[in-house]
Amino acid sequence: MSIMRSASFEYAPHSIASVKLLVSQTAPLAAFCAGGLFIKLDRTMPLDRTTGVATPLSKSITVIHTCAVHLMICSMMTSAMLMFCIGRLSEAEVLRWAKHHWFLIRFPAMKFVGAVVLYLVIVLLSAYRTMLDEGMDAERIFCLIFGIASMSSLFMVAFLLYRDDNAAAPAVVGKA
Repeated sequence: MSIMRSASFEYAPHSIASVKLLVSQTAPLAAFCAGGLFIKLDRTMPLDRTTGVATPLSKSITVIHTCAVHLMICSMMTSAMLMFCIGRLSEAEVLRWAKHHWFLIRFPAMKFVGAVVLYLVIVLLSAYRTMLDEGMDAERIFCLIFGIASMSSLFMVAFLLYRDDNAAAPAVVGKA
């Protein structure tokens, strides 16, 4: 059975530094990506050339874009709150706290990964919409297939790591 799925899994951090790394590792990237996503979100929604109204595809891209920005910013804020909490504890308290709050420690990274996946969907749909407007049928289909295949490889890696019993198995401190 996989470590990630094991009911008996018990997270035991090695040091305060390892806990801080897990909590804060995605914060700088999330800040950078959220800024870029927000700048793109602050544009007028593209309208259909013939009708002058926003298409369902444009509306969907805007909704997904908004969700990605929220996930990135919430990833940063979650990291900041956890670092504030961890910073007030002694090393022994941090290690005990981390053992019982393993889900919270991973939460910023989970939010970040969700936002990145949504961003990839935005890239795919935005390119599709642009090529649709320009009448680039062959190119649109190629990019759509390429984007879906690329994203599928990410899900394949995640699935294989999930199924791998030996993938990054954390050491359990104090167990013989």
